[in-house]
Amino acid sequence: MIKETLFGLVGGALCLSTALATETVQPTSVNALIGLSAQDADADAAAPAAAESTTDEMYLRIGAGLTFITDTKVKNSVTFPNDSKAQWNTGFGFDVAWGIPVADDFALEIGVGIQYNGLKAIENSGVTVNVDGTLWQVPLMFSGVYDFHLTDALTLGARAGAGIQYNSFQLDQQNVVFVGATNKSTQTSWTFRYQVGLDLTWALSNTSSLGAYATFAWAPGIELPEENKFGTAMNVGLGVMYSFEF
Repeated sequence: MIKETLFGLVGGALCLSTALATETVQPTSVNALIGLSAQDADADAAAPAAAESTTDEMYLRIGAGLTFITDTKVKNSVTFPNDSKAQWNTGFGFDVAWGIPVADDFALEIGVGIQYNGLKAIENSGVTVNVDGTLWQVPLMFSGVYDFHLTDALTLGARAGAGIQYNSFQLDQQNVVFVGATNKSTQTSWTFRYQVGLDLTWALSNTSSLGAYATFAWAPGIELPEENKFGTAMNVGLGVMYSFEF
């Protein structure tokens, strides 16, 4: 009888301790075992959402490529009739721009560049005279850029802007076209510049991208030697670009 009573008491104690242990350990279960609190678990659950959200940062854009100038009217009532046109060789261009995001998908840019094209000939009334010359354009541009996100990695950017540019035109040989101009005659001037463009970029990482661009710019009234002047010179640029946030 005494033995049965002792076994009954021991069995009851074991059942009670098991019930208490189950109630006290279960609320903290896995977190308690791995050293995490309930707050730590909540923070870990929210971490992926925080990683997905990004903040727009300032960026630097670098571009380089080929430049083309369409046939450009030459203006001077004494030297040339009004239908004379300059023909140009393909050149090259390089530019750097600093971008500042101001709203979702919209940024303002300030950029500076350099563009070179060689003069090939002057055409008038069907007669073409070969004239060697060089034109350097150095624009300072202020632009607005809006991005269209085609996919997570692919972005189409549309830009438009205006600014001023420094021009340096030089004749490279003796000629009979620019009356009074001598070998190596040089004329410098300042003009306005207006520009629009498109670029297509592919994200390389969260902070950098690589792409291609096309730009169309207009520069009116570039001065030439002996009081000659170009009409509006239309510049077309095609090239590659790289940008990174900082």
